[in-house]
Amino acid sequence: MEWMKGFSKFLILVLFMTVAFTQTAGAVPVEWGPSLESRIARFYDVTSPAVEIAEVVCNVYHHDPSPPHANQYVYTYQITNTSSDDTGLSFFSVSILAGATVESPEHDSNDILPLCWDIIVSPLERVEALFGSSIDSGQNSALLWFFSDYESTSTDGAVSGMSSDGYVFATADNLLAPVPEPATVTLLGMGGLVLLWRKRST
Repeated sequence: MEWMKGFSKFLILVLFMTVAFTQTAGAVPVEWGPSLESRIARFYDVTSPAVEIAEVVCNVYHHDPSPPHANQYVYTYQITNTSSDDTGLSFFSVSILAGATVESPEHDSNDILPLCWDIIVSPLERVEALFGSSIDSGQNSALLWFFSDYESTSTDGAVSGMSSDGYVFATADNLLAPVPEPATVTLLGMGGLVLLWRKRST
């Protein structure tokens, strides 16, 4: 009888560990549904443009469960070090266009974790990740994401780190990020025209 109690406890423990692993291993929460848009951005060595250093897979999902993020879009990013040497990646940035807003930067608990993944508003709005351990060749970052009310467009992204010969580098490509709503874009454009008209009339 005692061995059955012990075996039952063991089975419960195994079941608990399996459920816990399943929850953390899945990169994308189920409620996000299928990706609305996907892009692979490729980052190259600035001194040797033919040499790829990293790729970033970015996806946009429509998040439709309960508040506070009901009916928002989820933007996800995962960095992979594709270099063939010991180049290490330690920094990642996504530019946010003026007029678009983002909130709640989060990440999963898999792969290389960021020390921070935060919204920076000055001088230009962006979301930045700084990694405590460098993402080495063949390694992935944790899945990073944030929420926004706005649909996607193309924007600047950057990856930086240190090359195998000790050279600190930064390289850029286009990522998916929120675009301001049409009314906001129109107002921004009108504001620019007003400034231009004032300058010409003075």
